[in-house]
Amino acid sequence: METFLAWFPITIGGTPIADPYASWHTNTIDFGVISRLHLIRLYHGWEHETALCQYLDAEPSLLDALGVEFCPDQSTLYTAWHERFTEEYREVLY
Repeated sequence: METFLAWFPITIGGTPIADPYASWHTNTIDFGVISRLHLIRLYHGWEHETALCQYLDAEPSLLDALGVEFCPDQSTLYTAWHERFTEEYREVLY
């Protein structure tokens, strides 16, 4: 299931979902990747991002499937969920 979630297209009707962050925003993790990471977190039922970070540290093959070299830190994941994602988007991910 995780491999599927790592690949899952983040689109609406085949059109990529617009990232609310401006493209010039520094240290911005790809919107699709950060969305997939949160889908994996939700799949496992983890309420907090720390559990996801610990899991990904132990599962480097999942990072490879996501196409990233390392897991974003807990703060980045938290900020994405609470500030980058709209309330509507968070509800859709659930």
